[in-house]
Amino acid sequence: MENNQNGELAPEQSQNIQQNPPITKKGIKPWIINTSVIALVFIVAMILPGNKSKSFIELVVFATFMFILFDGSRIDIDKYPATFFGRSVWGYAFLSIILWPIVFPYYINRRYKIINGEIQMKEKYMKLNNN
Repeated sequence: MENNQNGELAPEQSQNIQQNPPITKKGIKPWIINTSVIALVFIVAMILPGNKSKSFIELVVFATFMFILFDGSRIDIDKYPATFFGRSVWGYAFLSIILWPIVFPYYINRRYKIINGEIQMKEKYMKLNNN
């Protein structure tokens, strides 16, 4: 951007800045969600007696499995590039059952980036959206 002799922006440039406000990110930061959920699950599991602790963890894993299925479908996670942990919503969901402490936080982080436009769709879907 060029300044005029007084060090001010040209009128067309200042209008452009006013029309394009800075992008604000949506949602809670992923590390806050991840830390809170894992800490809460750990604390509750430690408080509950033996079998109830195991049942509680199984319930949490199943609930996050269902969350990933529904939320991943809602944000069309299949339209974004594949990662080590998943190529589709079903990949993320099933891996979350096996590797919950790793995959669920990863999914939350990926979800945050998708919602905030930090990850581009696969090229074939970008062409469909532009038409």
